[in-house]
Amino acid sequence: MTANFKDLVKVGTVTAIFDEKGTVQINFEDKDDCTVEYPLLSTEYNMPKILDPVWCICMGNGVESGLCLGKAYSRNNPPPVIDKNIYHKPLFNDEKAFFEYNDNTETLTFKAKHIIYDCDDAKSTGELADKVRTMAADRTLYNGHTNGGDTSPPTPQM
Repeated sequence: MTANFKDLVKVGTVTAIFDEKGTVQINFEDKDDCTVEYPLLSTEYNMPKILDPVWCICMGNGVESGLCLGKAYSRNNPPPVIDKNIYHKPLFNDEKAFFEYNDNTETLTFKAKHIIYDCDDAKSTGELADKVRTMAADRTLYNGHTNGGDTSPPTPQM
């Protein structure tokens, strides 16, 4: 017996997330509220959230086994960027952090509230500019003078 396309590819709703197994519990409303657990197809760790609609491929003639493909863009989940020349990768579903590459401007952007570089060696071949300078950096820069040849310590600045 051959399964119909509508029985092979289904949209369900995430009702539970099992981080340790990389699986999600999915409810299929069109199958009398049938709930199943499927592994998430992924090459990276980015689990959907509860109540997210997800696309699934069902194996065989039922929904007992299958694979969750993940979220799809829709009216309720629009693309975060509308430009075919931009690769945009949200790091979480809420867009608080992401990276993107603009092929037209050849610009790579990282966005997060805090970014930590943890490496043994870092080099730059271009100019780096501070967006925000710290007060400590300003004190070091401006208090390093000698007050007209006087060798006394500089006057404390506020």
